[in-house]
Amino acid sequence: MTHIYTKVLIKRIALSVIIQLCCVLVNSQNLAPNPSFELNYACPDSIGNLELVKDWWSPFGRPVYFHTCNNYKTNYRRIVPPGQKAYNEEPVIANSGVGYVGIYMSVISVPSHHDYLMCKLNSPLKKDSIYDVEMMVRLGNVWKYIDYIGMFFSRDKYEVPKRQTIKTYRAYNDSYTYKTLDRVSLSFDKDTVRLSNDSCKLNNRHQWIKVKGQYTAKGGEQYVTIGNFCIGNRGLFNNNIKPENPVYVVDGHSYLEGDFSYSSYQSTFYYIDDVYIGHQSIRNSKVYQSFESKMKVGEPLKLENIYFETGKATLEDVSYSTLRLLQTYLIDHEDLCVVIEGHTDNIGTDEANLLLSQQRAEAIIHYLNANGISSSRMKALGCGHSQPIADNASAGGRQLNRRVEFTLTKKMNP
Repeated sequence: MTHIYTKVLIKRIALSVIIQLCCVLVNSQNLAPNPSFELNYACPDSIGNLELVKDWWSPFGRPVYFHTCNNYKTNYRRIVPPGQKAYNEEPVIANSGVGYVGIYMSVISVPSHHDYLMCKLNSPLKKDSIYDVEMMVRLGNVWKYIDYIGMFFSRDKYEVPKRQTIKTYRAYNDSYTYKTLDRVSLSFDKDTVRLSNDSCKLNNRHQWIKVKGQYTAKGGEQYVTIGNFCIGNRGLFNNNIKPENPVYVVDGHSYLEGDFSYSSYQSTFYYIDDVYIGHQSIRNSKVYQSFESKMKVGEPLKLENIYFETGKATLEDVSYSTLRLLQTYLIDHEDLCVVIEGHTDNIGTDEANLLLSQQRAEAIIHYLNANGISSSRMKALGCGHSQPIADNASAGGRQLNRRVEFTLTKKMNP
């Protein structure tokens, strides 16, 4: 009997190890730690409790942690799985696992009263690499929806600024109130990734939907912040609540009939689960698809964003993102060869320009060869300033003439 028990125990241990290894492999591909909010230090026992979630925090705001292990009893909305009967809200089950987070994305009465989620990535982002960013979201039953959910990537951890005093207009008595906050809305419209869903608006209250986007790294980003980065009520839809329960309208606000105490729909609240941030295959990127669409055999094409150190054949780092596109294309089209041509302006002697243009074309050949492209498929050709495409009399024209072109061929001519 002991022998049989030992065998069973060994099998269970082995299965546990396999499951843990699978989890490690999956998580190693996802740069977001604890992406589905399963790992916690304790069960939630009050409103908020994000501090109980491993690896996640809020730079400001009060996101709410939901977990089936909650140990407090109330009819309040933030309970899993009973839901909130007083607000006629249906129970919400996690998209995967048993935990998730909820945050206010916008509040009409206090425009800068938003919640944000933040975590440190498993590893810093690599410069010019393209990343897929995704997460599952679901709108709370009785809340407005927005058209903007974003992610902001940064090298540094966001720190709360000094306390701010904001002015809020009260329409019912035509007056203003002043309130001091220890948080403000983050507004990084140019730097944030806008996550969207291809098939519908972000107004699904009955099931989880995936929102996604793409981010090209500047290099070294270690932190991600999730939330609504639009100032004020931008992105917030008014009077968009259409619950299944009977409603009546007073002064433009919708009210549920029955046991419902919330005075009006002035905020938007989203549940979030299964955050994913992963290095994107270059073949799936929009940049590569655009590059691929321009390829034509026998027609010279300029390699954009190729830069060398002044007067040298040393490639600058910014050039490698473009070279990776060409490298990938040549890997996928083994029947094609490529001729790389270097061109200069007319500053300097003919001999010097010819030599420099040849060396720069060879530098690109060397990079491609070092990254899997056979040298038998490539040829470097220095043209000096013999083939200008603009007038060398102007600085702008000379800049256009300093270029690298490539031509795809079916076979390599001697």
